[in-house]
Amino acid sequence: MIKNIVFSNLLVALSASFLFSTSCLFFDLKILNELVMIVFFSTFSVYNLISLKSANNMIDERREWILNYYNFIKMSTLLTTIFSIFLIIKLNLFTFLSPVIFLSLLYNYPKIKLLNFEKNQFFHPKKNLREIPFLKIFIIVFCWTYLTYLFPIFYNDLNLDINVIIHLIIRALFLFSIAINFDIRDKESDLIVTIPTFLGQKKSKILSCSLLLICELLALYLFIFHSLNFLCFLALYLTFEIGLILTYFINKNSKELYFSFYIEGLSILMFILVYIATIIF
Repeated sequence: MIKNIVFSNLLVALSASFLFSTSCLFFDLKILNELVMIVFFSTFSVYNLISLKSANNMIDERREWILNYYNFIKMSTLLTTIFSIFLIIKLNLFTFLSPVIFLSLLYNYPKIKLLNFEKNQFFHPKKNLREIPFLKIFIIVFCWTYLTYLFPIFYNDLNLDINVIIHLIIRALFLFSIAINFDIRDKESDLIVTIPTFLGQKKSKILSCSLLLICELLALYLFIFHSLNFLCFLALYLTFEIGLILTYFINKNSKELYFSFYIEGLSILMFILVYIATIIF
């Protein structure tokens, strides 16, 4: 059951939806069902497209699952993509979501040429953005930060004051830390240069933990000097501490579900804790 939820990308889509909802809770914004559905179904579609395209480079267990359910994944991806496009058009949200839409497309499909400045000519076979060294993680973090944080901020026309900006930094660093952990998982199978393939697992874990510690300090700053109440601060702190523990125990024997269930689930845990905090406070 858990494997089906993880390998089908339902969990990653739920994580994005819950992060979006967490952003709304922080700023007392109404959680609109149609916006949550856009986040859920668009994330589900994009990650399924990645699964279909990159199945051969995945670990044996996930690759086998994808091949067994290949036709189902194709059909569900088509339907959710159509539904996402329908909602975006219906709500006239293309302008809001255009950065994520274009980057998601460039991330997977269109190939671009890289310029050799020394020889003043194009070199290397055409690549999509995810194949350019070190760029993959920044695209992922930007898209997730935009979709789960900036999207509700812009949609509700909030002012970008210091409170909003620090929350933005926290979200981006949190997502960057998670992305590093997933690159650690993919270190042996990645055909491109990533932070773990460049720094190694140990230094990458230190970097990931350092980002979470910075998140804790920024959350403390918001609690002391701005509008973050104690229970919401505690919710963030517990999420980051659990993230630190999970990152610390990553090793070469860590299974797929350790990353795709427990580490991916940190976003859902954050929502649950923040939601409880907002109810109590």
